[in-house]
Amino acid sequence: MQRMLVVMLVLFVVVGLAVAQNEPVLLQYKFTPGQTVTYATKATGTMPVGINPGPETGIPAMNFDTTVDLSMTMRNVCKSVNPDGSGVVEMNIPEMAVRMAIAVAEQPMDILMEWKDGKLTNTLNGQAQPLDENGQKLAQALAATFRVTVKPTGEQTPDEATKQLMNTLYNASAFTGLDMSRLSALTSRLPAQPVAPGATWKVEEEASNAQGAISGKSELKFVGFEDLNGLRTARIEGTATMSMSGQQPGMQGPLGMSFNLTKLETNISFVNHFDPAAGVTQLSQANLAQNMIMLLTMAGMGGGQNINLPVTIENAQMTLEERKQ
Repeated sequence: MQRMLVVMLVLFVVVGLAVAQNEPVLLQYKFTPGQTVTYATKATGTMPVGINPGPETGIPAMNFDTTVDLSMTMRNVCKSVNPDGSGVVEMNIPEMAVRMAIAVAEQPMDILMEWKDGKLTNTLNGQAQPLDENGQKLAQALAATFRVTVKPTGEQTPDEATKQLMNTLYNASAFTGLDMSRLSALTSRLPAQPVAPGATWKVEEEASNAQGAISGKSELKFVGFEDLNGLRTARIEGTATMSMSGQQPGMQGPLGMSFNLTKLETNISFVNHFDPAAGVTQLSQANLAQNMIMLLTMAGMGGGQNINLPVTIENAQMTLEERKQ
C-alpha cells in the first residue's frame, strides 16, 4: 500500500508538472532603473557577388565570393520605467569589428574595420587606411548613445535625436541592406496576452529612413519551455521576410565607392530563448538569406570618369547569434 501511495504521488507530481508546462504564461520584457544588459553578437556569412558591366565598357564580367565576419558588443542601460511598464533604455556599442575577405581576379582584398576604445580604424590587406568623410560619420554614430522607449512586448520607439543618429549610421554603412533595428522588431516581439505552448502571433513592420522604405512580416511560435544553462526559458521559433525599396542614390561605402540599392529581399528563420522570470532574452540565433541588386559607382576610376557597375548578390547566407553576457 505504501508503495502504491508513493507511485500515485509521483504520478500526481508528473501530471501537475505537465499541466503547468501547458498553462498560459505572460511573456514580457521587464525593466528596472539602472538595469544593464549586455549582448555579444556574432555574424558570419558568404555573399556570392556578380558584376556585369556590359561589353560597351570593356570590363569583363566577374563573379566572386565575399566572406563577412562581424562581432559586436551592445550594452543596454535602463534609465527609467514608465507607468505602463515600458523602459527608457540607452543603447551603445563599446566594441565592433567587421572583416570582409574578397578575391577578385586572384587579387585578395582583406578589409578590416574595427571600433574599440572610442576609435575607428580601417585596414586593407593589413595596411592602415585613412578614414574618409564617410568613415568619420560612422565613427561619430558608433560613439553615440541611442535612446529608445521599449514596451513590455518589445516594441521600440526611438527619440528624435536617435532617429537622426540612426540615419547617419545608415548613410555611413558600406552594405546598407541589413537594418538591425527592423530585424530585431520582426524577431523579438512578444504577445500582449498570456500564451500557452503552441500559440502563434504575427508582426508587421513598415518604416522609412535614409535607406528607403522597409517592410517586413514575421510569424512567431511559443514552442514550449527549454532548459538553457540551468535557466527555464521559453523557446520561441519564427520565420520572417523583409524587403527594401526606394533607396536614395549615393549611399557611401569604403575606398571611394557608393551604392544605389534597387532590390533587397531577406528571408529569416530564428530561435529565441526568452527568460520569463527575468524578462530578458538570453539567446537568439538566426539564419538569413538575402538577394540584392545594386549599382556600384567608383569615382574617378575610368580616365577621371565615374565607373558604374551593376552588381547582383544572390542567395547570400549569414548566421547570426546574440547572447546575453
